[in-house]
Amino acid sequence: MEKLNRESGRMPHRFKYRGDDMKLEMDLLRDLLLYIEEKATRVHSDLEDIQIDGWPGEEVAYHVVQAEADGLIKATITEIPGDDDPALLFIEYSVHRLTMRGHDFLGNIKEPSNWEAVKDGTKKVGAITVDAAVGIAQAYIKAKIAAYTGLPL
Repeated sequence: MEKLNRESGRMPHRFKYRGDDMKLEMDLLRDLLLYIEEKATRVHSDLEDIQIDGWPGEEVAYHVVQAEADGLIKATITEIPGDDDPALLFIEYSVHRLTMRGHDFLGNIKEPSNWEAVKDGTKKVGAITVDAAVGIAQAYIKAKIAAYTGLPL
């Protein structure tokens, strides 16, 4: 039996996807973190059916799963295998908040020019992963701070 969301009083939305059909979209990941920062206004929010312009619900759900697995957000996620096809998953999620890692990463990439520099850096090194983006964002911000203050970091 499905549980009602305590904030909305609705049943959770179910999204289906094949994990091998999805790829990590760094712009969507950033948009998701920005959305959560704005909308998760309680210590334990319940954000479901997150809609981000230009992205289908299945891709948003996939990125919720990946962001939670990478420690960027806290969320409750239920994965239900398809009856006829075990490669097909149904996802139910409720996003609660950003983690400290999520806040740190978002703080470094919130400014669009910083984000463009980080994306450019990941492309140049050929590493389009969350860890690479986090590392490049940290290095980029440290370099900007050092340049601004004249202090070595």
